[in-house]
Amino acid sequence: MRVIHIQPAIPSYRIDFFDKLFLGYGNKIKVYYSVGSLGVLTKKAVSSDWAVPIGSVRRLPFGLIWQHGAASIKLMNGDILVLSGNPRYLSTLILLIKARILGVRVIWWGHYWSSTSKRWRQLLRFIPMLLSDAILFYTCLLYTSPSPRDRG
Repeated sequence: MRVIHIQPAIPSYRIDFFDKLFLGYGNKIKVYYSVGSLGVLTKKAVSSDWAVPIGSVRRLPFGLIWQHGAASIKLMNGDILVLSGNPRYLSTLILLIKARILGVRVIWWGHYWSSTSKRWRQLLRFIPMLLSDAILFYTCLLYTSPSPRDRG
């Protein structure tokens, strides 16, 4: 079993997260990414055993995006594929279909709602989630713990 993450880029705030996953999973975890263009967020170079650079990200017509090398990543039955949940990445959608055909488990990892979300965009975001085995949302929501008197 391998855990394969696909990331458009690796922002510096995620490096510690992937380092910790690597501590637990060792060489079973790989993160395929494009060298970032997120300004200060990708200024820190990634040099870890879990990091596998692939081709660049290119904009396509109609707001679609292509990540060179992502669709051709080798997958095997028993793998777990963690996809960065942006439905505009055509290469990710192709990899999602390829994974389903090969019997690879898929985790869709992304926003439930983002600052630019509109209802119709959210519905488009939900379509590829239907092909996933699991969905992880990381939208930040404000949570306030109950006060001692509310705990009964």
